[in-house]
Amino acid sequence: MYKYEGTKFDDIGISKSLRRKHALVWEDIVSVSTAVVDSQWGKYYRTELESASGKVLVIKCRKNTSSFSNLPEYCEVLVFILGKVPENIVFEKTHFVAKWGTEIGNAKEREQALKYFPDDIRALKSLANLYWVKFEFRRARNLFQKGLRINPNDLEILEALALIDRDQKRNIQRIVDQYEYILSTAPNDDRYLRMISILSLNVDEERGEGYARRLLTIRPDEILVRIALVFYYFRRDFLAEAKATLRELGSVSNRQALKEFSKRQLEYIERYETDRNFRMKEKVRALVRLIGFWLIIIIPALFFLYRIVEFVLRMFKT
Repeated sequence: MYKYEGTKFDDIGISKSLRRKHALVWEDIVSVSTAVVDSQWGKYYRTELESASGKVLVIKCRKNTSSFSNLPEYCEVLVFILGKVPENIVFEKTHFVAKWGTEIGNAKEREQALKYFPDDIRALKSLANLYWVKFEFRRARNLFQKGLRINPNDLEILEALALIDRDQKRNIQRIVDQYEYILSTAPNDDRYLRMISILSLNVDEERGEGYARRLLTIRPDEILVRIALVFYYFRRDFLAEAKATLRELGSVSNRQALKEFSKRQLEYIERYETDRNFRMKEKVRALVRLIGFWLIIIIPALFFLYRIVEFVLRMFKT
């Protein structure tokens, strides 16, 4: 069993310390995502675990601008979670934070090593990642840029610089351009996933759909891309496409949780579609009634006005 911030993690699932019943069980989880959140106290990590029933459990790294003493503990929780859920339902940021957040205790060691071997590109990149995971973006960026001076064609560093910009929400369009260059030079599945994630930040969702469809031709059983597509279609009100993607999602995985998630989301979209159609019909009926009401008033009024004008003209003639 593992405990963190009033939450217990065991081989069955996750529960609050004061409750015996599990809030979530591992086999019901359909997605795990981690994001950087800005607050008035500084940046922090927030991990969401969503179940087939739509329930979301949130785990946060403690907000603290002066110290990240709680970050290694939070990352140990992420490592524990990654050992319990399928890899193909975990978004990329969770893997990054889990890997490097557990190693921040080695930062001083690596700083010393870099003094003796300043051109060691691997040592440079690993230390930059440790700064990055602690939100020390300037130090991380400086090290990565030093690495580019050593090897200007290092795609891993170019990718890291783009993703740091993403975490800082800086110039998203430039990030997209940078990532398109990386994909054209050395495409791979994980980079497609990251590109889709970047484009989903309301930059160019239509282009994001194109990348998603391209990745599905390479990896037809991809789950996270289909989940992203469902939300993209729903936001754009493409309900038929959203339902078709959910049916695909239910068929590409043998996990019962994903089948249940797909079924529930389909039911939700169908209810939404029915309600929307009903509301549209009600609006049309109301408009027809309004037009009918005004016609009943306006037509007799116009006829009465016509008779008055006709009477006045006759008077002038006589």
